[in-house]
Amino acid sequence: MDFESVRNHPRNHQETLVFDRVTQLAPNYPSLAQNEDMLVDVACLALNMLKPRYIRHSIDAMAHISNAERAQEAAVVEVAVLEAFKLVQSGRRKDSR
Repeated sequence: MDFESVRNHPRNHQETLVFDRVTQLAPNYPSLAQNEDMLVDVACLALNMLKPRYIRHSIDAMAHISNAERAQEAAVVEVAVLEAFKLVQSGRRKDSR
């Protein structure tokens, strides 16, 4: 069996949303904004908070997502990114390593 076509989607879409939001919000967190490693930690934590959706073909996912679902996904990403910033800024992430 060939499982190579199965992947987490919208992985690229979720990653893009998270990376863009981390970049946009970074100036609000001056203690983290200049530390690329910390911002990458924020992105990883946020992505780990998001629910994966597995598909075989990217056209399947994008063709079946309504504008309301896109807006909801953006809201979920916003919450995940803000929570990730709080975790990293508080040092809880550093202490758990």
